[in-house]
Amino acid sequence: MLAERLPRPRFLVVAVLTLTTLATGGLVHANRAQDAARHERLAEKLAEELQRRVEIYAHGLRGLRSAFAGSVHVSRAGFSRSVASQQPATLYPAAIGIGYAQNVLPADREAFLREVRADGSLNSPDAFASPPPADRPWLAMKYAEPEGPNATVLGQGLESEPRRRAAAERARDTGEPVLTATLRLRGDGAGTPGFLLLLGDYGHGPPPIDEAARRAAIRGWLMVALRADRLFTGAARVTDHELDFAVDELRPGAEPEVLYVAAATGPAAAAVRGPGSSTRTLRLGGRDWSIRTRPNDAFQAASHAPAVATAAGGSLLALVLGLLLRSQRTMLRHAHTLARTMTLDLKRAAMTDRLTGLPNRARIIDRIAQAMADARSGAAEGPRFAVFFLDFDRFKQVNDRLGHDAGDELLRLIGGRLRAALRSEDATAAGRMKATPTPGRRTRDLMAARLGGDEFVVLIEGLGGVADAEAVGKRLLDVLAPDYDIGGHTVRSTASVGVALGNAGHRDVAALLREADAAMYEAKRRAPGTLRVFDAEMREEERLRMQVAADLPRAAERAEMRLVYQPIVRTRSGGTESLEALVRWDHPELGSIPPDRFIPLAEASGQIIPLGAWILDRALEAYAGWRRDPRFPRDAALSVNLSRRQLADPGFCRTASTLLAKHGVPASRLHLEVTEREVMDEPEAALRTLAKLRAGGIRIDLDDFGTGQSSLAALHRFPLDVLKIDRAFVSGLGVDATRTAVFRGVLDLARTLRLEVVAEGIETPLQLEIATSLRCDFVQGFGLSRPLRPEDVPAFCHAAAGGLNRPRLAA
Repeated sequence: MLAERLPRPRFLVVAVLTLTTLATGGLVHANRAQDAARHERLAEKLAEELQRRVEIYAHGLRGLRSAFAGSVHVSRAGFSRSVASQQPATLYPAAIGIGYAQNVLPADREAFLREVRADGSLNSPDAFASPPPADRPWLAMKYAEPEGPNATVLGQGLESEPRRRAAAERARDTGEPVLTATLRLRGDGAGTPGFLLLLGDYGHGPPPIDEAARRAAIRGWLMVALRADRLFTGAARVTDHELDFAVDELRPGAEPEVLYVAAATGPAAAAVRGPGSSTRTLRLGGRDWSIRTRPNDAFQAASHAPAVATAAGGSLLALVLGLLLRSQRTMLRHAHTLARTMTLDLKRAAMTDRLTGLPNRARIIDRIAQAMADARSGAAEGPRFAVFFLDFDRFKQVNDRLGHDAGDELLRLIGGRLRAALRSEDATAAGRMKATPTPGRRTRDLMAARLGGDEFVVLIEGLGGVADAEAVGKRLLDVLAPDYDIGGHTVRSTASVGVALGNAGHRDVAALLREADAAMYEAKRRAPGTLRVFDAEMREEERLRMQVAADLPRAAERAEMRLVYQPIVRTRSGGTESLEALVRWDHPELGSIPPDRFIPLAEASGQIIPLGAWILDRALEAYAGWRRDPRFPRDAALSVNLSRRQLADPGFCRTASTLLAKHGVPASRLHLEVTEREVMDEPEAALRTLAKLRAGGIRIDLDDFGTGQSSLAALHRFPLDVLKIDRAFVSGLGVDATRTAVFRGVLDLARTLRLEVVAEGIETPLQLEIATSLRCDFVQGFGLSRPLRPEDVPAFCHAAAGGLNRPRLAA
């Protein structure tokens, strides 16, 4: 009898509770490491958000400085218009005022006061009430917007207070935005804690290249007064309010000063200390801040939810089973059903992506492995299933422009479209099979999953062949192509799709995903928003790519790498302006490997950092040798390409400085070339690195101008010296009126911005003639000279200087 075989309720309840206790303990233990990692990720996001907030104000000051760079002096009306054009009330919520202080020498004091009387700045009775210093420069607050609440600061001297004076001197010497130590701000009338962010104004053009020149050229300071509470309020949104945090100002020789605390429980400052807290140092505006974080109740709730659910579910299950076993035997089936449902729910939660509700990485990998096993057990040949790897274009820009919340919303919308697309595809496939049944072919199974970030995978089983996979992929592209509406913003983020076909021969899930990933990158490289199926050619390409990637780390030390140098020539004299270093790889088995094959691999693997340092070292070594040769012109420079990874590397500026000193090469003789795509990939990091390099005397060239997405933005925002117009425009000179007009327009724009211009890709006499007639500064291309071996450079330069009064095409 079934009732006789049933266990006693007491034993069953004890067994279930024991298993529940063990499972709960295991989950708690596993969650600790995950919680620590999640805490660090959220703390990093918080630090990035705080850094982004300060950078917004720094960029605003740079924009104002650029607006005044061409002015003889900064007028009151011009300052007011420029500040109003930046919409400070909307864009700068932490600012209580934006001001300008002029560097007034003792001999210029009377003329300065006459000027402020003439333009009405002395109308307020509170303005210029303090006497100026008698024997030193007066760093006089000349303008402040809005003037009403800030009238009391007019005429105040930055030099009169140590913290303001120290920040002003540091901003003058570095040419970069600098924060003061914490102050009691005067502009809001309440003495609120905050800071001044100051930026030196040097008159015409960008900041001079060395500190002594910057000190001599300083005209004044642009500044913004920031309330600490407004600057930090709301930053916790990027952590989903799961972290309490505090911001301290670190002061040498003194205790840190607490600037802001966002804590769900109190006492506020104490709530962000103790066990579980984390501290990191963030350097902004030349000052060190300490960011303390600690998980709060919301974090703990999200962290403990699986363990609590397991404990509660197990206890409830034990209670229900005990009650059911005491009741009628017919209720046993309901108990089994309930236990099975709860178990499935727990498994489903562990295999589901929390953000999108789609299956997660673990579940899709398990499903692909099952599809492989099914394919091996079947009798049919050819493709049995397909893996679609989806990556979304411009997702990072959405995060940067609209914030992480908008990025999360975009991922949720993508997940919803994929679910709807697969339901439609499943219904369509079922209809086709019902209308035209195929012997041996089973019903199609479909699954979409999120791997992480903006990467999604779709698995489709029961395929009819390559054409079937391509048709499904195109329908996915159509579903994902329309724009998204996120918080009132129209967002376009098309998908690039790679497809890998699975058959009975596949046994490695990771290898199949790599194939789909490789196909996706090939689609993105050829045309973003398209589809590519992994094929035999790509398999061979992947094999070669893996060999190249494996051999790359030791290629330089095996003497397989070498540098050649392409001249950049002056159009007026024909003399050599610079030599651009180009790397070549002579592989012992694969022969000559072009840079566009191995540089992307070096970028992806991080090998570009040591490889880039090796290239710069060898190029400077060659350049130092040329300078000792009497045939080499003393004013010729060296140009070296800079990669995206190097731009983001915080140690690159130190590496460049060390190598220049090692070879005795002046910084002004080194040009570092960056492309628009590299600059705009991580614009904030790139801006910081380029500014430091240029402040050290190195010149910055923008390469391949015209091929990126933000040409004018790059020109306006970044510290540049030379513009290199891409060969795509140069090739049309004289034969394409539109490209010739664009070329002329770029030259005019560059002259306005005081940038020198190089025309790349000169190959014909007509191109050279037009570039010269339009007064392009320099030219470069195979028509003038192919890349030279190091030992051939002095002879070329000597011939160009002695035998040419203008460049001629090479024979």
